[in-house]
Amino acid sequence: MAGIIPRVTVEAPPVAPLRYGLFRAAWQTIEAEPHVRAGGVQFQPDTCGVARLYTAECPITGQDVKTLTDTPVTMTADPFGVYAAVDCSPVGFTAEEHRQRAINKLITTEQTAVESALWNGGGVGATPALTLAGATVATTGALTSFEARLSAMIAEFEAAYGRQGTIHVNTRALGNAATQHLVERPSVPPEVPQILVTPNGHRWSFGAGYGVTGPANVAPAAGSVWAFMTPPVTIWQSPIMIVDPNMTMDRSTNQRYALAERDYTVAYECPTVFAVELPLENP
Repeated sequence: MAGIIPRVTVEAPPVAPLRYGLFRAAWQTIEAEPHVRAGGVQFQPDTCGVARLYTAECPITGQDVKTLTDTPVTMTADPFGVYAAVDCSPVGFTAEEHRQRAINKLITTEQTAVESALWNGGGVGATPALTLAGATVATTGALTSFEARLSAMIAEFEAAYGRQGTIHVNTRALGNAATQHLVERPSVPPEVPQILVTPNGHRWSFGAGYGVTGPANVAPAAGSVWAFMTPPVTIWQSPIMIVDPNMTMDRSTNQRYALAERDYTVAYECPTVFAVELPLENP
């Protein structure tokens, strides 16, 4: 029957919501103005470093010297581009339909590319890159379980920072994290995008675009993945730019293409990054 009755052309299914990942875990996404898109960003955060103690006594003796040598940290991040293209026939569909196809392709796949850029530069030299950030590897000693090793990294992060952080790890670690009751959904108003957090409030960024390698891109042991923990992440994102399919006709192939792209810059708040190797155990 299928060979006799031709197929009916129908509308493509609607674009589904994005999967959970870095875009949801980021603390803010800002529209990138032209200078950010061309040169990246630099900023001096107020939240890096630690508070110290001293003895409260009167009169103050010479031993109660306060350390006043902390200097501001300058954080930098460089821009990179993400694009999606559709090679298409000049007949049968309008230029606007081809443009929308390229836009939909970009929107649904760009998060994976941005995660790859943050993990190791994505092959385009994007910075900062987690595996190249000189991360401090958490001291795990005799700890061998997923949850104990993760807790060791979180403890070292919290000793260094007073704010909630972000845990970056490949999506394949989700099963262990959920099985060990380390993934929670905080109550938020319906209009606020849902995020995933640890029991003490640090954000999870499960990324299909993240790799599994550790600092300096060292490979993990068999059956393990590396995870990184950073201060809050901010994303600068440009509007989508379109190449008009009417201007891209290749007369040697009688094809044209539609291209959608935009620029990104990704940064985290303070320089010290932590890392730990996590075994993916059978629960």
